[in-house]
Amino acid sequence: MSSGRSNPEIARTLFITPSTAARHVANINRKMGFHSRAQITAWMEQHRAAG
Repeated sequence: MSSGRSNPEIARTLFITPSTAARHVANINRKMGFHSRAQITAWMEQHRAAG
C-alpha cells in the first residue's frame, strides 16, 4: 500500500482476491483508528524510518 498499489494489485502480489485485500485494508483502518489509505501509508513511512 505504501507504494500506491490498488487492492487488485495487492491481491495479485499476495495471491488473494481483491475483496480479501480490501477487507484487510478496512481492518487495518478500523483497528488503527484510521479513515484512509493515506493515513496507513503515513504511519508506515513514519515507523519504517524509526525502525
